[in-house]
Amino acid sequence: MKNVFFIVAILFATQIKSQLVIIRHQEEMTDQVYFFPSEGMVIKSEDETSGFRISLGIKEKNSQLKDSGINIKAVNIGSCYENNKLIILFENGEKINLVSWNKFNCEGNAYFDITDQQRELLINQKVKKIRFENGRSFENLTGEATNPEYFITLFNLMSQNKYENEQP
Repeated sequence: MKNVFFIVAILFATQIKSQLVIIRHQEEMTDQVYFFPSEGMVIKSEDETSGFRISLGIKEKNSQLKDSGINIKAVNIGSCYENNKLIILFENGEKINLVSWNKFNCEGNAYFDITDQQRELLINQKVKKIRFENGRSFENLTGEATNPEYFITLFNLMSQNKYENEQP
């Protein structure tokens, strides 16, 4: 009986996902407040030598949480980055095509603004695949969404102004 319980417990534990939440951080010295998702979606190459993390930028405006665009942190998809492209394919076949607005950098940072129409897709549609292309070297990586409801969940939390204070 103990073995059966142990096996069921292990199977259940492997099915538990971490819960996606919005974290509120207040900088101790300046009292500046920042909001960020507890996790991003990570897309990596088959050999795990390159990849990127996609996350939603979050800000507070007039006491309401709002998005501030999409952020990418890329690793080994080229060496330096500018004019990067991001394509998000949704399960219904629609796509969002974005071009980064930030300056040349070699840290792997890429920032993308989104329109109201693109925002509506992110709010309502599950993500199927994501492609990031380095606009300097044209190297790219495409991967399946590891959390198809990532953006839906975050926009839902923002609409409720729901966040957790960062734990010290």
